[in-house]
Amino acid sequence: MLLLLLALLPPPVGASPFAPHPLPPPASASPFFEGWYTRVVSHDASLSLSVILGSFRPAHGAALTEVWACLLLDRAGEVTTTQRFLDPSLLRLTAAGQNVTAQPKLGTPAAFVWEHPDAGTLAVQEDSARLDFRFPRLRVQAQLAGRVPWDRAAPDSAGPEGWLAGAEGLLPTHYFVQTLASTASFTLTDLAAGTDDDGAAMIASSATLSGRGFAHQEANWGGTFPTAWVWAEAIAADGNAQLVLTAGEFDIAGITTQQAIVAVRTPTASLTLRNIDLDPIVSTRRPCAAVPSFSLEAVSRNSTHRLTVVLEAPRRTFSQRLEAPSHSGFTASPGSVESYSATVRVELFQRQSKLEAWKHIDAFTIDRGALEFGGADIEGCLNASSPLQQEERKGRPPPLRTDDGEVRLDALTPHPRLRLTETALKKIKTTVATDRTAEAIAAALVQHGTELLDAPVVNCSLAGVEHSLLGQARSVLDRTYTLGLLYRLDNNNTKWALRAIKEMLHVTTDASCADWNPNHFLDVAEMMHAVAVGYDWLYHAPPSVLSAADRDAIADGLATRGLAVCAAHWDLTQFTVSYNWNLVCNGGRIAASLALLDSTNQTQAALAGAVLANATRDIQLSLMLSYAPEGAWPEGPTCKCPHLSRLAVMQPL
Repeated sequence: MLLLLLALLPPPVGASPFAPHPLPPPASASPFFEGWYTRVVSHDASLSLSVILGSFRPAHGAALTEVWACLLLDRAGEVTTTQRFLDPSLLRLTAAGQNVTAQPKLGTPAAFVWEHPDAGTLAVQEDSARLDFRFPRLRVQAQLAGRVPWDRAAPDSAGPEGWLAGAEGLLPTHYFVQTLASTASFTLTDLAAGTDDDGAAMIASSATLSGRGFAHQEANWGGTFPTAWVWAEAIAADGNAQLVLTAGEFDIAGITTQQAIVAVRTPTASLTLRNIDLDPIVSTRRPCAAVPSFSLEAVSRNSTHRLTVVLEAPRRTFSQRLEAPSHSGFTASPGSVESYSATVRVELFQRQSKLEAWKHIDAFTIDRGALEFGGADIEGCLNASSPLQQEERKGRPPPLRTDDGEVRLDALTPHPRLRLTETALKKIKTTVATDRTAEAIAAALVQHGTELLDAPVVNCSLAGVEHSLLGQARSVLDRTYTLGLLYRLDNNNTKWALRAIKEMLHVTTDASCADWNPNHFLDVAEMMHAVAVGYDWLYHAPPSVLSAADRDAIADGLATRGLAVCAAHWDLTQFTVSYNWNLVCNGGRIAASLALLDSTNQTQAALAGAVLANATRDIQLSLMLSYAPEGAWPEGPTCKCPHLSRLAVMQPL
């Protein structure tokens, strides 16, 4: 409903959001900030520099109370951070020589001057810009030309916000990209290179560094920044490819929601994906990892385009804490941090319909990208002065995976860990003893299990219209669940366990079942699920029932006939589709991985960890594409309910 209402909003009143915005009237109960960001990157000189400008007016204020200027300089990974607060009464923001008092006219390119006598000048004139700023020790000069707008068809109105750009008052933060990759020349002057005894700069004898590169330029304005965010931009060494993305916790009409925007431009592709356009986007922020990183996977809402992005930056390359606008003014608690030494890896895929496999159409890597983490994401890490706060984790078990993606074996619950934990088993026994319906279900389970005791093991020959192993795999799934549950409900009666073990040994060691039919990957997934549950639930059966040799043989078969096959098919289409195949295939991969994650066989454990990371990422696409926004399943309840059971194996995560 919110999206429908927003869709009725009028178009933006101002054509060039990069131009200065007049201050809200003093009656406004919301604070107001505005800022401009310019980054120049020279791959040839291994250098990147940015000048960031910001101003703040408090709620009900009549004038600016804070003006802030920042210089970030990265020379071959060595980072210098310089921040200054300036006298706000001396700032001049002019358009055509006049103070800014009104929104720019529709269709008007940005043309303005930001000028402060104690800092310097930013002058923007349509497709060009000039910067000349003095910071303690350094003078920074740059010329930008050949603007590359977000959208050449609407260079002075279209930007990252898309159709929400006109939603003034609904978004706490507005965002406009002026240029993705202008050509740039720059000069750095070391003002302290030849100082006299008084410390006065001797410009004539100062050292200078000049070069050429490309520039990214953008503006932000609004009430306050998000509570947590990541932002990135990158320009290829030849300027022909660019990336821009932002993700975090944003308030839209008073509702806090996770939102992401990602845009990639190459000579052959121009792709922009947004959550607000109903494009499913899954991302992972790891600012506190040993190597801070951000990864994202996005699919267009019609499922014809897909892209993946991975950014990593060495911890030592991040800046000091930068000031960021809050409700009460600029603050560096927590503020944000930026690195200009990020490695950016992008892959693009395309297809004509959901029924087709993804076609890999492009891949590229950009060095010296910009990566920023801010807000709650960096509490206690990335150049923080206070220890990591753990209050929100009190009373909770530690996460299975660390921020850098490593498995925490100390947090992995012991066997049995898949669905039927000891706590859950006690609840079931209590319910069976006190509830007539549960008692009847348990009796039916015993009857079914008794029939299975004398049934032959499955025949692993391909069968049916699909020429598959799916029917047999689901028979094994039924048997391990039924017999394993009866063993644990029936006071560890060994007859149930022995029959389940017989089935598992057959499918994991018998030559007739050596191939679980990866050509129809549901077969492999369901067989992995079946064996994983039986292995997990019967793991602690006495040696007279399950010998160490038999347990190792089952684990080896699960690894070689299941997980190793998964590792040989990382890019299988069925792992990333939106419909039920995703849940079944990834549910099987997750179940098998969790069963063997703490194996004493290091090869098995490593394989399980790799498959688990892949599967937990891919399964999110189905949840985003098919269950969003309210949990309905497009294939109906008949298909939804059985496949939800595949999600249940993720409980240990």
